[in-house]
Amino acid sequence: MTEGETSPVVSIIQRGTVELYRLDGRRRVILQVLRDGGVLGDAPLLSDSPPEFSARALTDCELIRLSGSDLHRFLRDNPAVCHRFVVSLAIRLQRMQARLLQVTQGNLRHQVACLLLEETTGGTGDDDVVPLTQGTIAQLLGVARPSVNRVLGELAEAGLVELGYRRIRVLDAIGLRRL
Repeated sequence: MTEGETSPVVSIIQRGTVELYRLDGRRRVILQVLRDGGVLGDAPLLSDSPPEFSARALTDCELIRLSGSDLHRFLRDNPAVCHRFVVSLAIRLQRMQARLLQVTQGNLRHQVACLLLEETTGGTGDDDVVPLTQGTIAQLLGVARPSVNRVLGELAEAGLVELGYRRIRVLDAIGLRRL
């Protein structure tokens, strides 16, 4: 999916990780990272407007793709699925609003702690691991990577997280919540 280009399909991530981003000049600003069960392209398709962001696979992905006409027919003919779809849209809207509040409130330590807690509840099977790089975390929060590195170092020294290559393990979720 490419920012500004209308797509006739909706994709559901069956397996994999996809990054949603927007270009700001030459810089890529990460808006969200989607995993198994994530949906791409439904809001632009339903609102008949081009997407405000682009998507790229971070891992190998398997997608279920539905044309717009198939999606409309499927939702029209299956009220229970339509209801679930609306609930899914509402949950995603609520998460995006929470993310917006997260990046506008509190200090960076608070923002990093909230993001780590949010990312560990993704139901990936390894629930205490955040498989994001420090650079991705910085972009999601709209701050410089060295600042995130400093905060993560402080959290590691406090015994709240364990840092590894391209991943962070949350050791004390209760301690992070207190922040």
